[in-house]
Amino acid sequence: MCSPGYSGKKCDTCTCLNGGTCIPNSKNNVCKCPSQYTGRRCECAVGDTSCASLANKCTPNYCSNNGTCVLIEGKPSCKCLPPYSGKQCTEREDSPSCHNYCDNAGLCSYSKQGKPVCTCVNGWSGITCSERVSCAHFCFNGGTCREQNYSLDPDLKPICICPRGYAGVRCQTLVHYISKKQSYVNSHISSILILILLLITVGGIGYYIFRIKMRSQFMHVRMPDNIEINNPMYLREDIDDEGDILERNFAIDTDRVR
Repeated sequence: MCSPGYSGKKCDTCTCLNGGTCIPNSKNNVCKCPSQYTGRRCECAVGDTSCASLANKCTPNYCSNNGTCVLIEGKPSCKCLPPYSGKQCTEREDSPSCHNYCDNAGLCSYSKQGKPVCTCVNGWSGITCSERVSCAHFCFNGGTCREQNYSLDPDLKPICICPRGYAGVRCQTLVHYISKKQSYVNSHISSILILILLLITVGGIGYYIFRIKMRSQFMHVRMPDNIEINNPMYLREDIDDEGDILERNFAIDTDRVR
């Protein structure tokens, strides 16, 4: 096992450059630089103004212990191999839980509690950098987000696969699910109700026509002439004895009445 500040099979690799001395400080290595060099790893010569710009670039040997340097938002960061972690892979961890913990080129480091934490590159988010930024929290109500081929069209939006009972572009609409059996029953009930309503309507129309016909049979027709007819049986006692008794059948001369 190498002394703090050194690594390699023979413990001959120091994280400090240009003859700097590695001084252990907790889990990090602090470099004590010669008087003519400066920087976190003694990478810059004193008075070299161009060296300051290299702080935002992946320079050779920026990452220790075979770590890979990548730029995240214009700043260099290291993707470390287990059991190393930290900004420049200078922290050694006994637990290799950071190994392959972060997806999509995410960088793994350890929190103060010793738990792995991912720093995601642009376009990815989530605990393990497994969610695209455009897909994060895009679907509602438990919908499953599916990315499209952004290389064909960067403006494409993700697709949501909605669970039962929800619909919409982002599964935002609650829908009432009706089973096929329930739909079949509802359809038959509607048909029966329509048939009953139709029969009631036809029956009502038929009854109305029947009433009209029955009333027309008992209607009185007004006579063309105002003729008064006396019942001879009712007026028999008022007739003079000398008069002739009217026959049972008699005719009335309307001209004389007038």
